[in-house]
Amino acid sequence: RVRAAELGRFQGRRGAPGLHKDGSETADWWSEVLRSFWDGWLEMWLNRLLTRILTNVLAKVRPAYLESLDITTFRLGTAAPRINASRCWRGNEGETILEWDLVWQTERMEIVLSAKVGGTKFAVPVPLRVYVSNLRLAGKLRLGLFWTRRKGGPYLGKMRISFVDMPEHSISIKPVTSSFIDVRDLPGVDTAIENALNKLFTNLLVEPNAITWEVERWWVNRPGRRGSGSGPAGASGSGRPNRAGGGA
Repeated sequence: RVRAAELGRFQGRRGAPGLHKDGSETADWWSEVLRSFWDGWLEMWLNRLLTRILTNVLAKVRPAYLESLDITTFRLGTAAPRINASRCWRGNEGETILEWDLVWQTERMEIVLSAKVGGTKFAVPVPLRVYVSNLRLAGKLRLGLFWTRRKGGPYLGKMRISFVDMPEHSISIKPVTSSFIDVRDLPGVDTAIENALNKLFTNLLVEPNAITWEVERWWVNRPGRRGSGSGPAGASGSGRPNRAGGGA
């Protein structure tokens, strides 16, 4: 009875699906699924993934006067993305392609970058902290689901994640330094962060580029699996999402 009551509440929240003129359907239920996964699993997974990716990107777009630029805090916050519409079809390689009209307005997002200002202007490196918040993202997110017949799961061999085209995005950036330095004397900090975000999309996430998660490899080598003989650091196939190119 408890599970039936929970299912009834979920069905009440998801709303009645309907069709749009372009063949897509309303997707309140997908939003509900993401919201249920967000707290405790999906947000933490994305925090780790994006921290690793953005660390590499920031190293390439760091202004010359910054001796270092590191991510010290990365939390996407409490709000899961909202899916306004979805469409699904079979891909050229037999995969299932799921496309979402995604809108994401973060809440309680907290990203802190720590930097040291150096160069000829300062004799001694000066600490700098940059606070990034209020991310808004809107676009068509495409998932390529490649299935496997492996006995006992995971049934999904790999998942390919990309945007169809450049999504609309905006963020709030607030640099803070010691009281004797005016952040207006430090041009390019906000530009570097914007460039890092743009490179993340264009070089990694906008078609024909994508991030691919080898789900089956992760499943076989996951920590704690009996007979795997591998831990978190020793797994030969960690299942970490990788960059991938080419169309879906």
